[in-house]
Amino acid sequence: MDRWFLEILNLSFCGSFAILAALVLRLLLKKSPRVISYGLWIVVFLALIFPIRLKTDYSPMPVGVESFQAEKLYQAVPRAESGIPVVDEFFAERTPARQLGEEVFPMERLMEGASVLWIGGAVLLLGYGAFSSLRLRKKLKNGKKLEPQVYQVEGLPTAFVMGMPPRIYLPADLTEEERAHVLCHERIHIRRHDMRIKQGAFLILCLHWFNPLVWLAFRCMEADMESACDEKVLETMGTDIKKKYSLSLVRLSAEERWFGTPLAFGEKPVKTRVKHILRYKKPVSAVAGLAIVAAAAVGCAVWSAPAEKSDANDIIHMEEEKITSMVEEQGSRIVDRVVLQRIEHCRVNGLLGEDVAVEVWSEKCRFRLDSDKSLQLPDGITQEGDWLYLESEKYAFGASATPNPDENGVDVRQYTKEQEALFGVCFGSIYPYELAMPQEEMDTMVRALLEEKGYIMPETYAGEHMVAEVSLHQQKGYSDWRLFLSQPVKQGDDGIWCVERWSDETGNLYYNYISGAEEDVYYAEQQAQCDEGHIVGLLNPEDVAMTFLREEMGLGSVTTEDIVVKEGTLEDFYGPMSSKRFGYIVKLVPEDSILHLNEAQWYTEENRDRLAQVQLDPDMEMPNGFYIRRWENDTVLQLGERPEILVVEMTENGAEQKELRSWEELAEYLEERGEVPFWITTEGGIVTKAEEQYLP
Repeated sequence: MDRWFLEILNLSFCGSFAILAALVLRLLLKKSPRVISYGLWIVVFLALIFPIRLKTDYSPMPVGVESFQAEKLYQAVPRAESGIPVVDEFFAERTPARQLGEEVFPMERLMEGASVLWIGGAVLLLGYGAFSSLRLRKKLKNGKKLEPQVYQVEGLPTAFVMGMPPRIYLPADLTEEERAHVLCHERIHIRRHDMRIKQGAFLILCLHWFNPLVWLAFRCMEADMESACDEKVLETMGTDIKKKYSLSLVRLSAEERWFGTPLAFGEKPVKTRVKHILRYKKPVSAVAGLAIVAAAAVGCAVWSAPAEKSDANDIIHMEEEKITSMVEEQGSRIVDRVVLQRIEHCRVNGLLGEDVAVEVWSEKCRFRLDSDKSLQLPDGITQEGDWLYLESEKYAFGASATPNPDENGVDVRQYTKEQEALFGVCFGSIYPYELAMPQEEMDTMVRALLEEKGYIMPETYAGEHMVAEVSLHQQKGYSDWRLFLSQPVKQGDDGIWCVERWSDETGNLYYNYISGAEEDVYYAEQQAQCDEGHIVGLLNPEDVAMTFLREEMGLGSVTTEDIVVKEGTLEDFYGPMSSKRFGYIVKLVPEDSILHLNEAQWYTEENRDRLAQVQLDPDMEMPNGFYIRRWENDTVLQLGERPEILVVEMTENGAEQKELRSWEELAEYLEERGEVPFWITTEGGIVTKAEEQYLP
């Protein structure tokens, strides 16, 4: 059902521009025969139900009927491709992206809910039209037949056409003159099949009930239908009946609107129709001809759509955005672009599916200007007359299909709609010097980019995970680093573990890759050795984390007391981190929201062993029960807006804590006290708490 709704949504979005074009032309053709604009509305309503469009580079329509596609909406990061940058950017910023751990795309749930609402609204509107029609039919049961297909009914407020075959129903109190006017009007409706056209337009309105422009188009079509019929009556009976015909129209004006079925003689807006009748003059042939040509042109435009841009042009557009403002600032404008050369540099396989590769390429292109005015250009861009030549400064990523031959060598490709939607999409770019990376680093960079864009889940290996919280300041339970451990070969107690990625307290993400080897092969060999009884430490995630910290990160002083390893999920790994460190605030600048901390290590009797590790004698160094070891480098931290600040105040009862209300108060306190030690707590790299350490 949501697929049907998307089809209608696309038709409605594209049709909205057709309606706007028809409204503008209707205004310009105000003095031309209304039958022309009435015919144009029929074309517009047909375009709201049939998705056929002629794609051409010369289409005046800004969008086609493929702006919202399920394959591109139902992704981690939903995308629209209307061709209108403002619409696409708004859609990208406002639509919900899939959060970690979600199995269903948010846009899929949203579209399912919208589909139910759409169906409900359509059924309700259609039901209201059917109910109105049935209620009206009850009033017609006692109608008196005057002549074939003409009936007279007591109590009717106006005359109208209704039924199958169409019948004319007249009020009982009509004069002979009014009856002549009404019968002429309604018989013209019947000859033109206006009732069937209105019923069809009403059904289309039921499908597009959520679009206010379609409601406006329906009203305008009704008005133009009636005015066109009025014009034909005047042509048939003569223009000398204008006043009498207008009086008949006013007296028989409909008190209520009927949806869908009847065509009332006194259909609103009566005031507008009367003005049009009184001003009516037989149109000049030349004017009518021009109006027909204009309406035909708009009608043809309605059935066109902009041609699809090539993949290369989509990539070049990245560079065009960079130079457009520079060109326009110098009084010129880019009017065309051509790709001259495209060079593929490397491919990364497997991240988007077995038969989908991610390419890295560079391009050379040229841009045509609206004049040959000489421009001031940066290095890398040259000008020859009205052409600019550009060699890409960056290299772009994009998805492409990889060959999949069968036993006869015939290339057989089978892709999901989600994969096909990725072909030709530009994911991002890198700098030329990064092309010198080893393949394993390039693979990691591409993975990071695809994860950031939401095309793949942010995990290298699916399955069970462990998360290690690492404190570099001997504050167990806090995290300066966080490791994400996975089982790369097989799950369970006999599967080895590895650190696939880690992050620091500010949220910077780092990937662990195997240098000089393919990861799958490397870990398969490790698993085989473990199965044979070797390197069994890889079965213990805590040992794996400790080995990584000591050997890969060079943190030889880290012990098991500094880490906490537990089962975790993606949400646990990517969640906020809280760190606690010790040191002296050597500089505090509240107006710049920064704090300079000379970090130190706080030793007490509880960690005498650690003091011995740094070759200090606890008995000699801790006469007062503590020892502070200051480091050489300062750390710059960002201040939070609502901190908790606790300082030490000496009272009659001894040392007590006092709470300060702002960083400005702490700055004044430090000016008086000088350098004093603090425990600094950060959340996501932002200082949220500062607590002074009392020194006896």
